[in-house]
Amino acid sequence: MNKFAITAAFVTAAFVAPVGIANADTPRWNLIADAGLSTAYIDRDSVAPLGAAKSVWVLRNYAQTIDLGSDPATGALQYPHRSVKIQYAVDCNNGVLAMNAWQMHSGNFADGAVVWADRHHGLLDYIAASIPEEQGAIAAACGTKTASTN
Repeated sequence: MNKFAITAAFVTAAFVAPVGIANADTPRWNLIADAGLSTAYIDRDSVAPLGAAKSVWVLRNYAQTIDLGSDPATGALQYPHRSVKIQYAVDCNNGVLAMNAWQMHSGNFADGAVVWADRHHGLLDYIAASIPEEQGAIAAACGTKTASTN
């Protein structure tokens, strides 16, 4: 059995359900977005300075294993995974964010083998938030509320 037990969670405008084990070393994942094929969680305790920006970790779980395409020569699936941890860099002054680092895992909730882990090398490409997961990352890092987190 997976060490994280998930029960049905309903997110309303005033309710966010914490998921995970209550341990100082374990992230406390809070549901911020449910897109059907994937759900996104945020660890509000992971907010930290990152140069002139702030960073925050988001976890995205997928209902089924997904991949990043297949190798054209072999047909082998590239990076099949069930979850990905994303470290967003957030510019609170301008309300934008960039993907700074990621870890793809074979199981949900960052469990199982690491399929691919890397970080951005060079200048970050900041964008405006366009999905609830990104809006939640900005809200957590900057201490603000958005439509998906208030």
